[in-house]
Amino acid sequence: MLRRRNGTTVHRAYHVPLRPTWLCRICAAPWPCGSAKLALLAGHGRDQISLMMTLAHYLHEALYDLAEVCGPHAPAPQRLHARFLGWVTRPHRQPRGRAP
Repeated sequence: MLRRRNGTTVHRAYHVPLRPTWLCRICAAPWPCGSAKLALLAGHGRDQISLMMTLAHYLHEALYDLAEVCGPHAPAPQRLHARFLGWVTRPHRQPRGRAP
């Protein structure tokens, strides 16, 4: 909940997954939706390892849930991997021994 300057309050809508379908509760897009990705990035700051571990946990949960709900029609694990982890960019690193 947020409090505005004029004293009124606003409820913030969080883009969280609706289980077991793994669609966003707010926008109904496949989760993590764009807004959820931005929130996850902001919540983890520059700690990409923590972000990847969190997303890997969600991927594990989604694989199980979607297999139970969709059976043989569940999304392929490769597609879910791309959906949950593929959007996180890796920091650019200079090869050892080379100056920038």
